[in-house]
Amino acid sequence: MITDILDPEVAKLVGALNGLPGIETTESCCGHGKVPFRIWFNVTDYTTRGLLTIARVMCPRYGGSPLFKVILYHNDTPPLVSYLLEGDTSTDTFRVADEIAENILAHINGVTPGFNILKDPMKMEIKSDEPCGHPGCLSHISHPCEVCGKIAGQSWDRSGYTSNGRLDLS
Repeated sequence: MITDILDPEVAKLVGALNGLPGIETTESCCGHGKVPFRIWFNVTDYTTRGLLTIARVMCPRYGGSPLFKVILYHNDTPPLVSYLLEGDTSTDTFRVADEIAENILAHINGVTPGFNILKDPMKMEIKSDEPCGHPGCLSHISHPCEVCGKIAGQSWDRSGYTSNGRLDLS
């Protein structure tokens, strides 16, 4: 098994990441307490919810830790975009890495206590004043809900926005 040749401290998280649809790890190092904990990965299929699942489990609102972050890289050769999941060098890093792995595995196995971003349907056809299935939908007042895109349960007009999310003022 591939996880047998990895640093034991990264093996569980590497295995969990590779279990996500559309995610493929390429390198890893636990850092050995001297340099940051690192796992490099690529997205092989953006139509799956693998990357969205990583974003959710890394978010502090859903149990993510400030000890870890995901860094986006631009490459000169394919894949043109790659990612780095990086932890710090503290003594809690390995424990937190295992917690992140457990959270990912809970999504993969369908045993999350709340909304499962990987498996639950994303309801997009909802009346303007109705919340979607996300427990915090109506609480999103400063940014759109990550499931339905509404702000405070209200649909908003995106017609003036460009494809990169910026308001077109021309």
